[in-house]
Amino acid sequence: DSASASYALAFAAAHDGDGKIHTIKVRVKREGAKIRYRESYLDKSPDERMADRNMAALYYDIVPNPLEASISLGTDIPQGAGFAVPVIVHVPVGNLVLLPQGEVHEGRLSLWLAAVDEDGRIIQAPKQVFAPRIPNDKLLAALNQTVAYSFQFLMRPGRQRVAVALRDDIGLTEAGVTTSFQVPRGANP
Repeated sequence: DSASASYALAFAAAHDGDGKIHTIKVRVKREGAKIRYRESYLDKSPDERMADRNMAALYYDIVPNPLEASISLGTDIPQGAGFAVPVIVHVPVGNLVLLPQGEVHEGRLSLWLAAVDEDGRIIQAPKQVFAPRIPNDKLLAALNQTVAYSFQFLMRPGRQRVAVALRDDIGLTEAGVTTSFQVPRGANP
């Protein structure tokens, strides 16, 4: 009976988020030692990592939200066998980094949206990019307001969960927010 030991090794790659597959080679000096390890990994881009985090947020409630984003819902619109549900994402302007660009201050906000119903069917929207622009003479007042972006999801009746991942591309702040609701709203959960 031989003694056994296991070790977990980690390293910081020199390339961060290049979207390529990289090979890994692990060697040991001890003769006869057996090693098992992954032979490659995909170094996902920052956008791919944000999309993955958003998908995880559909199933887990722990979502950091330093941007203090929120979600509200518009009125369900019957459409075929389902409903078009307006999902509105609100972000406080004062939590975004805005840079002066002539007569305005401008930000850059990327959003990823996804929804899952009670049967596990997933709807995933492509990344959306917005550039909030605040006129310089209205900047102080706008810092106490929110910007809002509206999206429509075609949803079947039943329990739904929506997750939104956000990234302030200038301030490099990442956040997420989720909500659950019944479609049509007003129906018993």
